[in-house]
Amino acid sequence: LVLLPLWALLIGACAAAATAPRMQALVAAAIASAVGIASHIAADLLTVYGTMVFYPLSLARVQLGTTYLVDPVLAGIALGTLVLALRSRRRWISCLGIGALSTYVALQGLLQARAIEVGAASLRAGGIAFERVIALPQPFSAFSWKLIAPGLERHHQAYLDLLGLQPIVPDTALLRPLHRMAAAYRPAGSLDWQAKHLFGERPEAAETARSLWEDPRF
Repeated sequence: LVLLPLWALLIGACAAAATAPRMQALVAAAIASAVGIASHIAADLLTVYGTMVFYPLSLARVQLGTTYLVDPVLAGIALGTLVLALRSRRRWISCLGIGALSTYVALQGLLQARAIEVGAASLRAGGIAFERVIALPQPFSAFSWKLIAPGLERHHQAYLDLLGLQPIVPDTALLRPLHRMAAAYRPAGSLDWQAKHLFGERPEAAETARSLWEDPRF
């Protein structure tokens, strides 16, 4: 956001260099560039990785974590809107596409909140102590989530399918790896919580792993 005005002016100047009157074109191109950059920043905020919004003043990352890094539905809505808007030259198509994108992201946010609720209820039912639950979006669908209950030296994780459907990928020799991957996502009532230890599963190696982890050089 800090460098957005500078980049918008630079990109706008390049776009307006071959246009007359140049000053009027520069203003229009700079505004369009600013909107484009801002929309890219907004899209980055949706992912788990987020983005350094105030770079170079701050390296802190901001994220919502509602959307997988490469979401085919979101990309399909954006690309379809772009193609239709360019071919028809009708502004209402762009507005409709932005509305569809906003609705889809809002739905993902609601599904994420629901996944966190389901995870917390499942942990309580299983007698597993936890402080909070994180729900990470997955590549298969907006209803698939990876649940993590973090701890100091270990965390619990499970894979949730909010729809509770059977894997749609057939269990054939060619597609068996994808079938197993899809089958890992369980309905709300049968989550499989697995404990993952920060310093490994082997007690004899735990102290070595801990000393390396706490080494200032590392």
